[in-house]
Amino acid sequence: MKHIIITASVIVAPILFVSAALAVDFDINSHCKRTADFAGGSSVIELSCREMESAARKRVQAMQVPSEIAEQCERTARFSGGSYTILEACIDQEIAARAELNNQQTDSPGLSEKMTSEIGQRCQRMQSVGGYTLVEACIDQETSAARRLGPRIESLQTQHPKIMRHCKQMISVGGYPLAESCIEQELAAKKRLGN
Repeated sequence: MKHIIITASVIVAPILFVSAALAVDFDINSHCKRTADFAGGSSVIELSCREMESAARKRVQAMQVPSEIAEQCERTARFSGGSYTILEACIDQEIAARAELNNQQTDSPGLSEKMTSEIGQRCQRMQSVGGYTLVEACIDQETSAARRLGPRIESLQTQHPKIMRHCKQMISVGGYPLAESCIEQELAAKKRLGN
């Protein structure tokens, strides 16, 4: 039984990654046989798959990967049938998303430092569920909704204080997208009722 050990002990941006080992042992021959069988039993596909998987295994062995990314990507690769190419792609995408997140958290024009911090904290909780790509999507959605709401908040508070009191509570529950949706729905209901 072969094991690939991925260790990480690097510092990137303000985040420290602790060293941790991850043993990955995918059966390339079985994976590629299943892949080829799915494609009608092609020997060309099986051979090509084996070559790609072997090359990806070598590249993965040489990577320095934060432990939480390595663990999440191993789960993803195992779920897909034990593929080193999927493991490698996952690691590359998660590292890129983490770098982008670090840039977004420090660069959110039009938002106050407090709003940026709240969005970052709320979205970071999603990392354990869906990884850094989910956190990145959360931050994108939150900052977009916050920017759309920003210029309207003062006039909405003056014109519709009850709606704003109610909907601002939604920020802590579901973030700015939920608050924005709440405001739009409440304003539409108020209009329908003729108030």
